[in-house]
Amino acid sequence: MKRITLDEQPEVYIVESILGLFAFDSDNNLIDKILYPLQPEAITERIMKLEAGKTTSELQELLQRLSETGFSTFVFENRALSRSIEEELQLPTAFRESTAPGDIFRQRLGESISEFCPMRTIQEFYMLAHEVTEIITKERLSKEFEGLDPLIVQAVHVIEELDKGTNVLSTKTREWYSVQFPELNRLVDNHETYMKMVSEIGGPRDFTAESLERINVQAPLSERIVTAAGKSIGAHLEGRDLEIVRALAGGIIGLFDLRKSLENYVASLTEVLAPNIVAVIGPMLTAKLISKSGGLAKLASMPSSRIQVMGAEKAMFRALRTGARPPKHGLIFQHPLVHSAPKEQRGKVARLLAAKLSVAARADVYSKRFIGRNLREELEKRIRHLS
Repeated sequence: MKRITLDEQPEVYIVESILGLFAFDSDNNLIDKILYPLQPEAITERIMKLEAGKTTSELQELLQRLSETGFSTFVFENRALSRSIEEELQLPTAFRESTAPGDIFRQRLGESISEFCPMRTIQEFYMLAHEVTEIITKERLSKEFEGLDPLIVQAVHVIEELDKGTNVLSTKTREWYSVQFPELNRLVDNHETYMKMVSEIGGPRDFTAESLERINVQAPLSERIVTAAGKSIGAHLEGRDLEIVRALAGGIIGLFDLRKSLENYVASLTEVLAPNIVAVIGPMLTAKLISKSGGLAKLASMPSSRIQVMGAEKAMFRALRTGARPPKHGLIFQHPLVHSAPKEQRGKVARLLAAKLSVAARADVYSKRFIGRNLREELEKRIRHLS
């Protein structure tokens, strides 16, 4: 191989492949190569290390040989790997999104596989590529579902579906039971309380102060219900008709209990994953923000202005399309500090809260220091000064 003087300082292009590592000069000539063992697992291990910006023994050997030959600048199509080479091996590198040698190599690989690798047929190469791709896909999916973020996201989705389902079922059950006791629908707004009355008490004649007290309904509401039950104008349901409605109400209560269990589960996860955010806004709203953003790390990378309106994307797009006023808040409107603020101050409160959440998220991801209590106190102090 021709030795090149250092005065020329040529570039060499390092191209990664499932077959190995290939080095090309600026004229697209193959200069050197190191082939991987033709084993899918071994190939996958090396590819994933390089993708993560970590050097391998093969890469170090290739770079050493090229350096001894006289090449001085190593061009990569992998930004993280380029940076690692400079830091670990103290070699000058350059990064480019794509290179001519790399493009040409990939285009010709199927046609001239025998030039680069001791394979008999192109079919063998395709089979190897398929196996490697399958293993890499499994590894990436496994990494994606590591940690608590995916668990929180899935739990939040289930809670949202439960809310929709229980709301629809409760409304239908109210309509059904109102055939017998229509006045109760007006007196009791809370779905869960209503379902408990239907399931555990039954017909209007069974509504007494004692039976209502057993399900924690106190005076004066219990007195109004008992009075209404005695004067109800509804039709009388008996036997199987009433039992079906009661069974339906009991099933809905089970869904409410399941939702509470999921809320407790989500709270335990968020307190471990994002204690600073939880200290500022509580576990459920924390979980919703993590779910909406796609993970805690993504939430931490967002500017506070985006956190402020997250969840109000439809209103934002409508404002951009029509020229209407953009939304001042999204999901964080659910926080008491925002929705209980005077209407003219909600935008300012939402902006202050979003700023604190941005700091809290970065602390949870990067420093791991607990500063949530201080952030909450500072937030409440700033809001008091708005008044």
